[in-house]
Amino acid sequence: MRTIFVFLFLGIFFIVTFPFYLILLLLRKKNRYLSSVIAQKFVRFGFWFVTLPAGIKKKVIGLENIPKDTAVLYVSNHRSLVDIPMAYMTVPNLTGFVAKIEIKKAPFLSWWMELVNCLFLDRSDMRAGMKMIIDGIDSIEKAELLKGTVIFADRDDISIDEDAFFIADLIGLDVIDIATDEKLG
Repeated sequence: MRTIFVFLFLGIFFIVTFPFYLILLLLRKKNRYLSSVIAQKFVRFGFWFVTLPAGIKKKVIGLENIPKDTAVLYVSNHRSLVDIPMAYMTVPNLTGFVAKIEIKKAPFLSWWMELVNCLFLDRSDMRAGMKMIIDGIDSIEKAELLKGTVIFADRDDISIDEDAFFIADLIGLDVIDIATDEKLG
């Protein structure tokens, strides 16, 4: 029953925010940073709105240790779909996420993801994956759009962790490990 409510709330969010999405697309041509900041506020609200019917609670430890004036690379385990909204609602900086390229096929969701500077990784094509990494490095180095990037590792996929540390080392970013635990009391 909760899943039905989550998808219902998600649909309502996409319908209600679509005019704002169009406005942000226009604003993006004039001021990409401002467009990203406003879009992130919409997305955070959307995640909060969608997690309400699921009854999800969060407890954050160590948020005060995250630097707010420098770009960082967040690396997190990925146990369920709950990890993504929880991380997005928690990170304090303007943050883009790395997502599987298949998500680009999802209308509305992928549109908002592009507005908040998400990167889409094609894990089946090494060249496309490397291009995405280079694009991500370019965005982070500019630091005008992002103060953080989140990479989620699938349960059994060590290569994502290795790639994340490679990116961080290449750019000289601090790595912040995010651990999620679904056993909330």
